[in-house]
Amino acid sequence: MKKLSDILVVFLLCCSLMGFPVLAYAAEVDLLEAANQMNYLSKSGRYDECINLANDMLAQDLLMMEAYRNKSLCYYKMGKPKEALDTLAAQLKLNPKNQPALYNAACASAQLGEEDQAINYLKQLLSLDITDKRDIRLDSDFNSIKQAPEYQSLIGISVRVGGELLDFEVQPLISEGRTMVPMRAIFEALGAQVSWEGITRTVTANKDGTTIVLTIGKKVSQINGINKNLDVAPVIRGGRTLVPVRFISEALGAVVQWDTENELVEILTEKPKGSVTEYETVKKELDSLVAVSVVDGLWPEPYDLYATEGMVLIIARDKRALDLMDSWDDSLRAGYMYQTAYNNYALVVGCETVQLKFIYDGKVYYSGDMYYENGGEDIELTYYSRGLPINVVKQYKEVLDYKDFYLLPAEEQTNSQIGD
Repeated sequence: MKKLSDILVVFLLCCSLMGFPVLAYAAEVDLLEAANQMNYLSKSGRYDECINLANDMLAQDLLMMEAYRNKSLCYYKMGKPKEALDTLAAQLKLNPKNQPALYNAACASAQLGEEDQAINYLKQLLSLDITDKRDIRLDSDFNSIKQAPEYQSLIGISVRVGGELLDFEVQPLISEGRTMVPMRAIFEALGAQVSWEGITRTVTANKDGTTIVLTIGKKVSQINGINKNLDVAPVIRGGRTLVPVRFISEALGAVVQWDTENELVEILTEKPKGSVTEYETVKKELDSLVAVSVVDGLWPEPYDLYATEGMVLIIARDKRALDLMDSWDDSLRAGYMYQTAYNNYALVVGCETVQLKFIYDGKVYYSGDMYYENGGEDIELTYYSRGLPINVVKQYKEVLDYKDFYLLPAEEQTNSQIGD
């Protein structure tokens, strides 16, 4: 089970050093002391006491996420994976994309012999954060499922197109130093129409006036009738045609990045070519269609931020907001995200880096970083055409907690938290 960094312990230490007053939100409840006590009891092996304190907090709707974390961890250390899983399942009902809970639920499921359930949790987890792959590979809690084909597929080569992690029937492979992927899945993810000619063993793909022709076993392809050499020829494996992913993606105008540590092929398509130059009018409408959630790494949060990092989540209430963002050119998009962050900067004072996310339907479409030292200049946005899944939360600093944004009542989904 993933032990996690003790984020709240770091927070408590910072509060002490900075002289923050103790927050007592409910009668006779000192939240800082309760959080500190839960962590102490868990680390000291006093598991029953920790679970009882966690239950007290849950009964009062206080320290919810920290209480669930400590309670499930104690059950797991006590050799009770079923009780740990039940606790994590309850937490995931309140915050379905909580990455630490998904990881630990996968561990508990594997311990219980629930292979399919463990794999499902891992799929959800890796769609949110592919960097958990390394921890999964090294974690002995998954020994019981490591020989399963589905597990091998998850921890092998991954391909993400526009933020979406692709699921292949045949696992990608590396041949002659080049990554090969199932051709139909990659072409369709990139928006191309694909056909197969069995007699000549030829693949043809079309998109926006570009036609690509590849032949099984041959290192010569054609792009719009012009011969192009390939480093490796297409092959058939497991009844599926595999093609070189970099060549295909770049031929269709995408950018390809290779993440060696996580064995991830990241494919990013071209940003929308917005033509609208009017800013204030569009901004006014866009402001009315978004909510804003500001996350400070000093306080409890699910993203594993450093204490000097923050995050501004600009959350579109409907598709119209995303369409308005797409209508601008990149400088206006970046300017809008910076201005939104600046208007809420009082909530992340002291953060050296602030991550900016424009979100629709639980997925990030535009992402960039704002650095305090350069005053928001030179923000470079990454565009995810299919959306990168994210856990969208709102922090409640007064009760040392956070909640799933999409499960909040409408009156709490505000376009600014300055007045909270």
